[in-house]
Amino acid sequence: DGRKRNTESVSQDDIKFINVIETVIHKDESNLFVVPLPVKERPQLPVNRQEAIKGFKALEKRFSSERKCREDYRQLMMKLIEAKETELVRSECNEAPGQVWYLSHFGTYHPRTSEKTRVVFDCLTKYFGLSMNECLLTGPGKMNKIDGIPGKFRKKKLSFNVKSILHGFKISDADRNFLRLICW
Repeated sequence: DGRKRNTESVSQDDIKFINVIETVIHKDESNLFVVPLPVKERPQLPVNRQEAIKGFKALEKRFSSERKCREDYRQLMMKLIEAKETELVRSECNEAPGQVWYLSHFGTYHPRTSEKTRVVFDCLTKYFGLSMNECLLTGPGKMNKIDGIPGKFRKKKLSFNVKSILHGFKISDADRNFLRLICW
């Protein structure tokens, strides 16, 4: 009938990812979407706290010569804590092997403006040959072709604030320990 058919196969990981999206995500009492990490299987990661401390010390060393970047970064991290998008964890908190992962992070300025600081949470950093990214499902690669999305929004006259959409999610309690940070 002239329409293109999607001839690409869907992997078992794609099906698992779609199942998480359709069955596990829910809204909590504060109207936020509660999202689990879309893991391939429950990860058994080594506790990488010492590696994360080493990475944070390197970040602090960089900040010693870039004071403005340090202050901007610190303020941004404090805003994340105040907005309850990040929570403080006591250092004596449970660090059971396989149940905790510390993300590397660093600051950078937005490429179009040197005034806006961004925090990059690095899920690619490896420790004993493992990274958080390797534990996560990627989801279907071509469910929506990016080049067609803007046209769809123009047709339906929809608009939205991407930043506010991203702030409408939180990670499920069971998965928060896999996204820990070392900070001041």
